[in-house]
Amino acid sequence: MVFAIEEINNSTSLLPGVRLGYRILDSCDHIHTGLRGALSLVNDSSGQAGAAPLCLTGAPVSAVIGLASSSPTRAVAHTLGPFGIPLVSYFATCACLNDKHAFPSFLRTVPSDLFQVRGLVRLVTHFGWRWVGAVGTEDDYSRYGIQAFSEQLRERGGCLAFYSTLPKVPSPERLRQIADTLEASRARVVIAFSTEGQLYDLLAEVARRNLTGWQWVASEAWVTATLLSAPRFHSVLTGTLGFAFRSASIPGLGDFLLQIRPSPRPESVFVNMFWEEMFSCRLGFHGELPAGPGPVPPVCTGAEELRGRNSIYTDVSQLRVSYNVYKAVYAIAHALHQLLQCDHNGQATGNRACKTGTQFEARELLSYLRRVNFTNQLGEKVYFDTNGEPVPLYDIINWQNDDNGGIRFKKVGSYDASAPEGLQLQMEEDLIMWTGGQTQAPVSVCTESCPPGTRQATRPGEPVCCFDCLPCADGEISNSTGSTECTKCPLYYWSDKQRVTCVASVEEFLSFHDSMGIVLVTLSLLGVVLTLVITVIFYRFRATPIVSYFASCNCLSDRKEFPTFMRTMPSDVFQVKAIAKLVSHFGWTWLGVIGGDSDYARFAVQLFLEESAVFGVCAAYVHYYPLHLSKESVFKLAQVIKRSSAKVILCFSGEPELHYILQECKRQNITDMQWIASEAWSTGNSLWGDFRDLLIGTLGFGIRRAEIPGLKNFLTRFRPSHALRSPVLSEFWEETFDCRLNGSLNTHVHGNSNTTLRRKPCTGLESLEQVHSVYADVSQLRVSYNVYKAVYLIAHALHNMSTCITGKGPFLNGSCADPKRVVPWQLFQYMKQVRFNILGEEISFNENGDPIASYDLLNWHEGDDGSLQLVKVGYYDASKGGEKDLIINESAIWFHRGPQAPQSMCSEHCPPGSRKATRKGQPICCYDCIPCAEGEISNETDSVDCKKCTVETWPNQDRDLCIPKAMEFLSYHDLMGVILCAVSVVGACATVAVSGVLFVHRNTPVVRGNNMELSFLLLLFLGICFLIGMAFIGEPTDWFCRIRYTAFGISFALCISCILAKTLVVLMAFRATLPGNNVMRWFGPAQQRASVFLCTSVQVVICLVWLTTKPPYAAHNTRYQTAKIIVECAVGSEVGFWCVLGYIGFLACLCFMMAFLARKLPDNFNEAKFITFSMLIFFAVWITFIPVYVSTSGKYTVAVHIFAILASAFGLLLCIFAPKCYIVLLKPEKNTRKQMMLKK
Repeated sequence: MVFAIEEINNSTSLLPGVRLGYRILDSCDHIHTGLRGALSLVNDSSGQAGAAPLCLTGAPVSAVIGLASSSPTRAVAHTLGPFGIPLVSYFATCACLNDKHAFPSFLRTVPSDLFQVRGLVRLVTHFGWRWVGAVGTEDDYSRYGIQAFSEQLRERGGCLAFYSTLPKVPSPERLRQIADTLEASRARVVIAFSTEGQLYDLLAEVARRNLTGWQWVASEAWVTATLLSAPRFHSVLTGTLGFAFRSASIPGLGDFLLQIRPSPRPESVFVNMFWEEMFSCRLGFHGELPAGPGPVPPVCTGAEELRGRNSIYTDVSQLRVSYNVYKAVYAIAHALHQLLQCDHNGQATGNRACKTGTQFEARELLSYLRRVNFTNQLGEKVYFDTNGEPVPLYDIINWQNDDNGGIRFKKVGSYDASAPEGLQLQMEEDLIMWTGGQTQAPVSVCTESCPPGTRQATRPGEPVCCFDCLPCADGEISNSTGSTECTKCPLYYWSDKQRVTCVASVEEFLSFHDSMGIVLVTLSLLGVVLTLVITVIFYRFRATPIVSYFASCNCLSDRKEFPTFMRTMPSDVFQVKAIAKLVSHFGWTWLGVIGGDSDYARFAVQLFLEESAVFGVCAAYVHYYPLHLSKESVFKLAQVIKRSSAKVILCFSGEPELHYILQECKRQNITDMQWIASEAWSTGNSLWGDFRDLLIGTLGFGIRRAEIPGLKNFLTRFRPSHALRSPVLSEFWEETFDCRLNGSLNTHVHGNSNTTLRRKPCTGLESLEQVHSVYADVSQLRVSYNVYKAVYLIAHALHNMSTCITGKGPFLNGSCADPKRVVPWQLFQYMKQVRFNILGEEISFNENGDPIASYDLLNWHEGDDGSLQLVKVGYYDASKGGEKDLIINESAIWFHRGPQAPQSMCSEHCPPGSRKATRKGQPICCYDCIPCAEGEISNETDSVDCKKCTVETWPNQDRDLCIPKAMEFLSYHDLMGVILCAVSVVGACATVAVSGVLFVHRNTPVVRGNNMELSFLLLLFLGICFLIGMAFIGEPTDWFCRIRYTAFGISFALCISCILAKTLVVLMAFRATLPGNNVMRWFGPAQQRASVFLCTSVQVVICLVWLTTKPPYAAHNTRYQTAKIIVECAVGSEVGFWCVLGYIGFLACLCFMMAFLARKLPDNFNEAKFITFSMLIFFAVWITFIPVYVSTSGKYTVAVHIFAILASAFGLLLCIFAPKCYIVLLKPEKNTRKQMMLKK
């Protein structure tokens, strides 16, 4: 810096006639020391008074060059910024210093770490190092640098393997931990952001352990550090790569350095310290001895010579940081050159000189410094960008062994951040010496790149650089190294074995030459032949009628799918309708529905859910169980039943499946359910024995029962000879009598086969009349009755065919079928038209082949002997329709828990006064009962909506009835009405009393001197005003409302008119006392009375217009209180009402203005003062009245109006007449003419 300053001071082209001064302070690379030095410069606390008497700057220092480290530089830049003092750093590289809000006066000749980091990231990725370790220090330089390096490396696909921080104070334990981390890591490349001094101890530990083979990457802070080039570090650091500032050779610097000599002057303290250290002697300028133990060094002789000494000080071959200082000094000099207008001042005379007549501020220099742009003696262009940054240029240095066994710093490339993308990094790789003397760049990856045919799969919880290589799936390839995804092959192509290329797929098909093809063709031809045979058979019998006696599925009613199907069993549609009406009848709105996983159950359940929804019935659950029940499925069903709140279960099932379900319910103690049976098991007495306690009270619809005459005798006439005709009959006979028929056709064995073979032979005398069996029991003929009807259906069809008359037949032109040659489809036509009566029942069929539906409602009772009694408690007949199709005898029903029907609801009934509110996400049967809102009622149980009451009615307390609303108005029976009425009477009486007092003393000066006639008129009208308040009490009517407002307006207009006349009299009376003024002649008593009635006539006109256009009327108001009707007087015309009030206000304002003007007229008893005060009270009352009147409602509005009338009337009475009464009654000595004539 000193060399550059002296070079500038000796220059005739730069700052001619101006000399630069300087001070050098040591920050010791410490924040506090640097701050202390900066503050001493700012405050000029150097202790050298008068050191620069001709200094042109107004500040103690115009610019500061420094500091070396980023953390102290931040502190100093933050301090100097508010003063605008430029701070130009030559070695602080932290990117954080780019913040111009925090550091407005900071510039630097060293590139920011931001550019160094970008270059380092490009260097690392250039050699494919994706797994890198990092070592740094605790200062801002390292922290910001490594953070930026990590982020940018991640963007380019790399990762930090580890990041270790060196402590400020070396700790052996911490250094061992960092060395352990380095040794354990797979990363073979380590980047270090540190200074050589901070890194020294760590590298010593690494060298001690002989941890070689790591490629070190150096930041610019230590890339040319000779301290670390000692032989002990050769094995570790040989091959190091790093970024260094651009070096330069400064002419004359070497000779300048050799010429320095020690001196006792204070500014030579650094030279003296260097001299003593270089020559190991002491100067002894002040006679002091060195502190500390050890031998005392000899005194310097003064003959020591730097020339010939080999030291860092005299080595000018690697001028990097020094070159940055050199550029900083010249940048400040050029800024001063422009600031002092050196070139401009010398243009006229040809002599170069600077403008030194006026001082400048540091902020001015900062402004010029930011815009400086020059080319120095070495040909480099020097300027700063908007952030105060220089041109970012770096040399890439490689640590190589030289011939002398030392380390040389070899330039192997460069980095220019200002160059276009792709040209910024320039490398000469053949010049690089790698770590350990290798000729190839080391490999540093967490995982080797995935070869073609595979893809990268990141390991969970690890960085993206650590992955597994997974082979591509079939039909996918990857043809590049390190692929993250595999690509699908196009259609008709497939991946090869290595999954790197898509190859054409091999065509393969089944041909007639394959043995498999021959076999399949043979089977196909055989299938065609069989299909033709079956087609012929089906065509021959395509219209064969089918009559079912027990198939009830609704799906069979589809004529398109089953064109020749008929049945004597009603469709499930009717059974479901009957069951839906049954559960609705007993109020069971919440029930469980179960069934087997079959068409019968699924169709029936679906129909039931649709039909029951009409009656407001909901399914708590719908459960289909498999037909082949397992323990798990049965247990699951029982848990569903147990967890549900439904107490009624509808079951569409057969008896065998239900047996297992009931067994599990009994095991889990589910015994409080009311069962509803489908017709499939409603008569199944096989379940009664084991589950009597569960099924007692069961309700269900069964097929109509009938007694077929002669059937029992037919069944009991059965003999062994009949049994030998069929295996089934043989089996029935042998099982019933436990014997063996001779020549039996039975091959079916029950139980133990040996027991069956050992049966005794049947005697032939066995009789079915002697045994009780299901076979001979004809008491519950239900399905058998359907079979009976089916046979008769066909018989009647054949009969109608045989008796058919030509011309009346069912076919074309009334033709008939040939009964001798019965064709199935012709018989079916007769069957559809059959109508007959059997056992008292009318039999017919609809267009779908379904009979008229009729069911018996059966109730399971327990007989005296414990047996099942199927008691008919009602029936369902679909032919009756409407409400008559289901008939129930409730007195005969026995429910599961007794004669009372159980409750099964999701929610209790909502009583009158409330409504149902369905719960969100739940069926409509689950609801909450919400009380009706105000003004609404519900007078039925389970109301869905509440009804609004009419305008004249309101709900009672239970909200189940609308009752007339109460009428509200201010009446004489209310306490408020009584009080206001009493006050009105008191006011009127007070007015009469005042009138009496004044009348008695009417001849006294006080009464006569204040216009006695107007006073008595005023008292009369005030009395009327008091009584007008009573007109506002009571039930309003149209005429009453009109009188009320009109009387109010006119009475007050009269009062104010009287007061206005009195005020005018006072004013004119005093004017009449002036010489030559005869005004009182024109305003005598007659004119005064006329003025009162003239002013009042305007109010009368306003009232007449109001009454003829939109007069007030009695209104029923329900807006304010919904439970009451407020009977009030509506003003009709708002304009009319406010005109009346406005006119009264207008008169009051006139009166107030005149009284105010007359208040100080000379008189012993000037009434104008009291009129002024009365008008103030009048205004206060009515101005307060307006917002209160608008904000109240009902009878309180009327009360406010009355209060305003009374308050203003009392104000007028007391303010105007109380002083008179006081003098008349209590101070008669003042009531004399002499006293009245006195002037105050």
